[in-house]
Amino acid sequence: MLRAFVEVHKKMSDADYWKVLGEIFNYVECNSANTGIWLKLLKSPRPGREHLMDYDERTALAALPGEFTVWRGASPEYKVGMSWTLDREKAMWFAEHRWTGARVFQTVVKKTNVLAHFLSRDESEIVVDPRELDIVASQV
Repeated sequence: MLRAFVEVHKKMSDADYWKVLGEIFNYVECNSANTGIWLKLLKSPRPGREHLMDYDERTALAALPGEFTVWRGASPEYKVGMSWTLDREKAMWFAEHRWTGARVFQTVVKKTNVLAHFLSRDESEIVVDPRELDIVASQV
């Protein structure tokens, strides 16, 4: 799906680019295999970025403070990634049900570094460029 998007995205309107990119990101179960591609697409200078998230997601992101704590349930080799959550319990669920030997990690992100905030799948997902994260601490 991501590969198809990469092939056709230049032919899409700006609004469609962002809307479809958000839908694909939410559909793909594990985005860590293509972090470089995702970051290039998510950091595109194309106008219409507001179409990446729906109204509720944009409103929720705007309501967050300038810096806030996020959580990630992952195996130690994937502790630094693009997808985090505002919900510590959801991170614990990922650690317990998705990955062998997983732990819960936490970090503080700046709202200015957030690429997207998705509310679908009840994950309160915060998407960031992992290269912009400071210390990632193990919690569990």
